[in-house]
Amino acid sequence: MSNTKKVIFWAIIAVIIIAAAIIVVLLTNPKDKKDDEAGKTTGSLEKSDDPSASQEISDRKDNLTDSRENTQEDDNSPDSQGMPQQEDNLPEQENSQQEDNVPDSQETSGQEEDDTGTADSGEDINKDIDDDIIDDNDPVKQLAFVFNEHIIGISNEVNDEVIESMLGKADMISEHTYSADDGRNMDQLIGKTEKHYQYPGLIIKTIGSKEDDKAFIFSIEITDSKFPTVRGIKAGDSFEELKEAYPEGNLLGGELSDQEDDYRYEPANYWDVMNFHIKDKKIESIQMYTLID
Repeated sequence: MSNTKKVIFWAIIAVIIIAAAIIVVLLTNPKDKKDDEAGKTTGSLEKSDDPSASQEISDRKDNLTDSRENTQEDDNSPDSQGMPQQEDNLPEQENSQQEDNVPDSQETSGQEEDDTGTADSGEDINKDIDDDIIDDNDPVKQLAFVFNEHIIGISNEVNDEVIESMLGKADMISEHTYSADDGRNMDQLIGKTEKHYQYPGLIIKTIGSKEDDKAFIFSIEITDSKFPTVRGIKAGDSFEELKEAYPEGNLLGGELSDQEDDYRYEPANYWDVMNFHIKDKKIESIQMYTLID
């Protein structure tokens, strides 16, 4: 081979080697190259006695560490692994729901207290009724009957509205205003108005002034069992039940017989009276009244 050909041959070999070296360099990891450069820079700075250079070395190391940690966190994040992020929010949602439910629990507690208060109020009402029934210090209160938890008795002050609120609308209402020429000879009642409120099995009579719309009950007549007395006695009960409930009363005929008779109960005096009409040894009707003058 001639010298010229040898030169050309070795030139081609050199070119090939250089090209291979360039390819190897290009395929090298850029990240390692950066680390090497950073290492070189850091090494050069470490050799320096300048305090600012030392601080710069420390900052670069910290930045490099943070960069690597962030890269690892990104690689492990739910998004990179295809995991849903909603699961991370579940505790917050549950806490939010619990907080939202707090007012509901407070409202429930409030309702329970309200219900308790209502129940106590009902018991107080019943207690007041019972106290009225057994109040021996005011005997006139014994001359009364009970209807829908209302105690309606002799001497109660009423008017049309009060009567209707306790008993409902009357089947019939009649009235008479006493005068000197009405032929009834009730001079002590001149100018007073007497009213009758009639219901099935019940008649209530009042007397009062028509001008000021005030009156009081002076007579009650009961023939229906749905209007019991304050001691629980009603039309249709036996004489034995009546005698047990009102032992203070007296049978006007002396002894019980098959004849009609009256059992009279006077709680305090002769003008405040409860009279039970007895027929076939049972209560046929009950009349309560007070004398008016």
